[in-house]
Amino acid sequence: FTVSGITTEQFNGISGPTNIDKTFGIRAYQCDMNRNEITTAPALTIGNTLFICIDSTDDSAEIKTVDSFGAEKSGITLTNLLDGNTEKLGEGTVEVTIGTRP
Repeated sequence: FTVSGITTEQFNGISGPTNIDKTFGIRAYQCDMNRNEITTAPALTIGNTLFICIDSTDDSAEIKTVDSFGAEKSGITLTNLLDGNTEKLGEGTVEVTIGTRP
């Protein structure tokens, strides 16, 4: 079996910048350590851990990292709680859990 007389043209790649934009959503909510949503949370007291769950709304979009996390208490802004006693679980997946003792 022989094929002859076929001409080809060399592919030189994409000739310019290619931009693709896609918006992904997230859902953030207070949860317990097992990722169960807490809809009516008791007041935090010393020693309590505040858990916040963050879920991607698109199963193909992973949450690469959480680089800041803040809260407000009685009008006092607590900036970047990630600098304190905080643990992040699940970065690089579609479900991230942050546990902190602010």
